[in-house]
Amino acid sequence: MKKFILIQIAIVFYFSLIPAGWTQTSTFPVNSENGTLITNDLFPDVPDEIVINPDEMPDLPDEIVINPDELPDLPDEIVINPDELPDLPDEIVINPDELPDLPDEIVINPDELPDLPDEIVINPDELPDLPDEIVINPDELPDLPDEIVINPETDIDLPEELINIQIAPGSRLKDLRLISFPLDMKNSNSIDVFPQINHENYEPDFRLGSYNPLISTYNEFGNNLNISPGRSFWILARKGIEISVKGIQVSTIDDFDLRLIYNPASKDGWNMAACPNDKIYDWNNGIQVFQKNDNGEIIKGPVSITSFENDLVDPVIWKWKNGTYAYFDPKGTYENQLYEPDTDIDANLLKPGQGYWIKVLKENVWLRFPGTALADQQYPAGAKFMHMINNTKNKVKKYLFYTKPAIADSNNGPPDPIGSISSADGGSAGCFIQSAVCK
Repeated sequence: MKKFILIQIAIVFYFSLIPAGWTQTSTFPVNSENGTLITNDLFPDVPDEIVINPDEMPDLPDEIVINPDELPDLPDEIVINPDELPDLPDEIVINPDELPDLPDEIVINPDELPDLPDEIVINPDELPDLPDEIVINPDELPDLPDEIVINPETDIDLPEELINIQIAPGSRLKDLRLISFPLDMKNSNSIDVFPQINHENYEPDFRLGSYNPLISTYNEFGNNLNISPGRSFWILARKGIEISVKGIQVSTIDDFDLRLIYNPASKDGWNMAACPNDKIYDWNNGIQVFQKNDNGEIIKGPVSITSFENDLVDPVIWKWKNGTYAYFDPKGTYENQLYEPDTDIDANLLKPGQGYWIKVLKENVWLRFPGTALADQQYPAGAKFMHMINNTKNKVKKYLFYTKPAIADSNNGPPDPIGSISSADGGSAGCFIQSAVCK
């Protein structure tokens, strides 16, 4: 503002040097007294530069007060003719180096923000009309990746569920329990799942493990044992233990596929399996098996466990009952000299939290738990009575034609249980001959 006033003063000073009575028009400069034309020779020489000494300038006020009443009236509307606007460039290039530095952090004081209304009312009549149909050209969409990988641990925040399991005190083989956890746990290593167990107290007070046919023995408590849905585990606790685990519930709508492990060298295919979620499954109806090749492509199945096409998994399923093994054969043709069949009316049902033995016969075989395999526990009238008659027939037939040997054949049933806990005097606290019941 001060510079502008200085320039105005300089202009006034300059024109004060011109003789009085002289005027000039844009085309015909004349002398106002005698009407003669003015030539350039009549003007005094104007310097190329006018130097103004600030000390010779009059003092300017620190503040200029403008009376709004003395301002000219402004029009209510200013109309701009687009044709009179200067041409704008098609592209404006901004040099980042010329931009001002921005702060690393902008702090906003909530007290300085304007008050927002509690409710915003939108008048639908004031909204723009939307088209009845939006047509999207697929060629204009950005390229999507062929595969989207979602990490449940970091990308999805699903609610976790807590499960508590109470294990009664016991140290003998008959006290062993087959258990499972129908949860997908973030930290599934047995060391994390069972914080009450450590390497110091494991040998004297606990047994925990799951069978691995690749080594024909058990992966016991430690880094080699992971707790996962669809797998079952032996557990034994001398003083008892309360187990509390957290994890995400496995879906009962989507198919759950469990890979069964097979050792081709030893032909060992025994797997400790379980329900993958909190639903009951019917072994007779719906559970399927299929086989993949080395590229992960399904080459056989899925077929039902009871299907004549099933040559992948033995249809007989085993459980631990009253200190020994018992089996269920959905076809009713299997007989065993060492073990009794499971005579319970619900022997065909796989229940959450429990464990079972399944024998796979080939490599790269998977067990599928589809939603259609969920059990209907409503039994028709007379079903229980017929079940008891059939079991009685089986027992009579068994005792009439077979004599139980005193020593078991280890290949005629699941592998021996994980073992007992040694007694204080160093002797065995239990026994396991497959034809015997531990006492």
